[in-house]
Amino acid sequence: KRVPWKVSRWLADAQCDDGGWAFDKPPGDNDDETCDDPSDPGDFASDSNTTAVAIMALEAASKRDTADAFNFLKTLRDGDKGWGYTPEFSSTDANSTALVIQAHVAAGRQIPAGAMAALKGLQVRLCGRNAGAFRFSEGNPPNLGATIAAPPALVKKALPLEPFKVTKPVPARQPCG
Repeated sequence: KRVPWKVSRWLADAQCDDGGWAFDKPPGDNDDETCDDPSDPGDFASDSNTTAVAIMALEAASKRDTADAFNFLKTLRDGDKGWGYTPEFSSTDANSTALVIQAHVAAGRQIPAGAMAALKGLQVRLCGRNAGAFRFSEGNPPNLGATIAAPPALVKKALPLEPFKVTKPVPARQPCG
């Protein structure tokens, strides 16, 4: 089903001046370049997750130019070659990294070097009770949300997901040791 032009136009217009999108609302009169209203403590600034989802939605709906959004995402990439959520939460996390990889796939852009390794680095070894699960970030225990977020990026599929066949077998669980 085709997305109406005014819907994708609304989403494009909701982009913050820094190139990202904020979780809570489009830019307002009192907002700074990150869509954050300093006088509202409950307001949110632009973030990697919302930006990546907006890119995928715009690519699926209208092929609008998303170059500014990718420039914003570059500012949130850390030394591990993954992405954090915001400048304040800048360490690689599985959810942000997976969504940004998917945004690159949706836009037909090359996945930046090291990004897949950063995501795979958050996966629990294929042994033991949590074999194959993902941690949200380094040093954390396995996390259900991260484990759900990572696989589409690992198989280089962007939202919206279309049905596809899994062609590789699930790796065998190995003894820990």
